[in-house]
Amino acid sequence: MILGGDEFMRTQEGNNNAYCQDNEMSWFNWDYKKKNSDILEFCKKAIAFRKRYTVLQRSKFFSGKDTDADNVPDIAWFGENLDRPLWDGPELKILCYQFDGSEVPSELGNYHLFFILNADFNSHSIEIPQYDGMKWYRVVDTSLKSGDDFLIPGREILLDPSDHYRSNPRSTVVLLGK
Repeated sequence: MILGGDEFMRTQEGNNNAYCQDNEMSWFNWDYKKKNSDILEFCKKAIAFRKRYTVLQRSKFFSGKDTDADNVPDIAWFGENLDRPLWDGPELKILCYQFDGSEVPSELGNYHLFFILNADFNSHSIEIPQYDGMKWYRVVDTSLKSGDDFLIPGREILLDPSDHYRSNPRSTVVLLGK
């Protein structure tokens, strides 16, 4: 969810209820657009990414069930070793999940999106699910510099080896399986 102005770092000084403020707190400072153009570009790429992958446009909740008989549920949750996440663990800092893109009709055909959320101050080697004939590509890695963090279609980077990914501290990673 993006609030108007978030795409160029308009903070409202942390006030998320500034509608009644008729002052600099609630005004748009359009100079931020130029000053924070890298964030604006990232937001544009994120919006285009969501529009590209139909599984991210669902109007129904995910069920965790396989509705298209490919033996892959619409959503699956993982820890860092493809094990079950320790939901109640007070030290849970790595959470992964996968969307089965073939559950929603798409001109892209069958694909999977694998998300890695690393809230730890340390990097981690994350196991990636393996499927016959599927290759994994890096699409997003927020730990990388602007321009390398969010890749456009056709410029995704093939994982080699494809069975794990090194997730840097405090980052979000999205891998595309096709």
